[in-house]
Amino acid sequence: MLVIALCVQLVARVLCEVPPAPPQDIHVDNWLLKWTPGTEDTDVTYTVKYSSFDSEKWINVPACEKISSTSCDVTSLKAVDELGCVKLRIQAERRGLKSSQVEACSNHNDSCTPVVDLTAQPGSLMVHLSSDNDLAKEHADHAKHRVYLGKEGEKLKLFKDSVASVPINGLQEGERYCVKVQYIYLGYPVGLPSCTKCELIPKTSKSL
Repeated sequence: MLVIALCVQLVARVLCEVPPAPPQDIHVDNWLLKWTPGTEDTDVTYTVKYSSFDSEKWINVPACEKISSTSCDVTSLKAVDELGCVKLRIQAERRGLKSSQVEACSNHNDSCTPVVDLTAQPGSLMVHLSSDNDLAKEHADHAKHRVYLGKEGEKLKLFKDSVASVPINGLQEGERYCVKVQYIYLGYPVGLPSCTKCELIPKTSKSL
């Protein structure tokens, strides 16, 4: 009877197991990937994957495979892509169960990630983008910025592909809107997107 009881408990535990929460705040700063655990459990490991330009294949980063730490140096990936840029994802795992994969962004503006500045006005938002970057210089009009937009707390959606800065009109005053931007080349995403930035759309001043 004891054996049966233990077996029932084991089966119940397995059936009740759920994948770990995905990591959060995943960002790269000067080729050091960092993240915050999505759970307080200590038996969680993380695997980082990369994808090169115009490739749909995701490959494990050897130095960042099933590690327990919350950071990993990905400098070695500089040489694996023809444009010198890669996309990164990370996944948590606990006892064989895996979380969803989450895309990394970059706080370090370089040739692989756009420089993004926002200016908010009543009803509108200006996304300031620079065409003075290595990708644009080398590939002219084939290189663009892909702008994603959404209200704070909502999933960002593709807004527009553009070479230069993008004005966004018709926004709701008093709401916070968020933007992230990624380089694209020949329609394919290149490198890491900028980390999300948000601005409050001010209300129109009432004249006396």
